Amino acid sequence: MIYSMCVKVLRKLFYEYAAVAHVGKGDLAGAQAVIREAIGPASATELVAYFAGYNELAWLLEDREYQLLFRLSPAAFDNDRAWWGQSLAIAASQRGDMARARAYADSALAVSAAQSAANPTDPQLHALYGVILALAGRTADAIREAEQAVALAAPQPNDANSLYSRLQLVRVYTITGMKEKAIEGLESLSRAQYSISSGRLRLDPTFASLKGNPRFEKLLTGR
Repeated sequence: MIYSMCVKVLRKLFYEYAAVAHVGKGDLAGAQAVIREAIGPASATELVAYFAGYNELAWLLEDREYQLLFRLSPAAFDNDRAWWGQSLAIAASQRGDMARARAYADSALAVSAAQSAANPTDPQLHALYGVILALAGRTADAIREAEQAVALAAPQPNDANSLYSRLQLVRVYTITGMKEKAIEGLESLSRAQYSISSGRLRLDPTFASLKGNPRFEKLLTGR
């Protein structure tokens, strides 16, 4: 049983890394082909929840899988209503459906707040709560939570938790229209060799509103 679970986890990681590798090169079709291949030997529900729930990659899903995502209940996310609401709210925002994003954000606010309060030193929970607050329209609270997440992770600036928290702060800045701060954060992440390549920046709809800004356009060139 344990062996089988380990194999499943490793298979998901393999497909995630393969998809992200294509994204890094600006190859959306290649990334989506990886996901189609992954769904072949696995449950579509399981893979859709995985890509939406880890590293916010729902934007790679094609229409059929995207529609499936919004039919999933919290049970597909380990019965974690916060994780479910966060994943679907972010997925909707990536497609520009801000009304749906806000609805899911609102549904996840209370439990996200409780999780963050119960784990005051966990940067990831603070970061995701910040994103949900931003999608719910609570700008000041969102920035406070996301900046707190970065501060909590600051002692290890190149740790995965720290880099993830910094990316969520960029997401919050982008959602709330603070474009210069968002680009500053992306510049910092690109220097840290996080998964913020010029290829991803060209593809990821999270950053679409930054296009046209000279500093952002420079990041798109990889220089």
